[in-house]
Amino acid sequence: MLQEHNRQIRRFQCFTKNQDEPSNIGVNTIVYDYLRTLRKPPEGVDSVVQKQPTIRSVAQRALSAREAAWLFVCNPQKLRLSQAVRLDHLRVTHEDLGLAYQLAQDFRVMVTKRQVHVLGRWLEEAKASDIKELQSLATGIYRDFDAVRAALATEYSNGQTEGKVNKLKCIKRQMYGRANFDLLRQRMLLCA
Repeated sequence: MLQEHNRQIRRFQCFTKNQDEPSNIGVNTIVYDYLRTLRKPPEGVDSVVQKQPTIRSVAQRALSAREAAWLFVCNPQKLRLSQAVRLDHLRVTHEDLGLAYQLAQDFRVMVTKRQVHVLGRWLEEAKASDIKELQSLATGIYRDFDAVRAALATEYSNGQTEGKVNKLKCIKRQMYGRANFDLLRQRMLLCA
């Protein structure tokens, strides 16, 4: 029995080694979570088995707004089985949430893959939806359309500059009322 149990574990580990390709990122957690609920240790093997919540109880537990927002913008391939079940439960029970999820995922893919040609279609879909938050987002993007299009089209970013400004502000807050400009200048030069 113990040998069979160990053989199954090795077989599962070999299966998951092939899942490291970019198209399969996150499959490990989904497959592992599912198989862990099915796997029972053989008789005679001492192990602590934690009781896994049933799919129904996972789906029925209330989500906080932060958890739900994270599930909506997260890459679906990186979700665990329990998270995917909760997300599907939300999408099925509320039609508006299904549409919001689809638009959020389209936006995430558009930004991460820098798909400029999709921007116009996405803005039209967001404006046509009955979700006022997405309509507001689309309106804001229309206001700065050229800047958003340029951000998607070019590979340049001002992230490094923003990081330096953030560091300067943090140091300035730490030193508030303690020293003059010379010490602030010295600390910034030492950080660089």
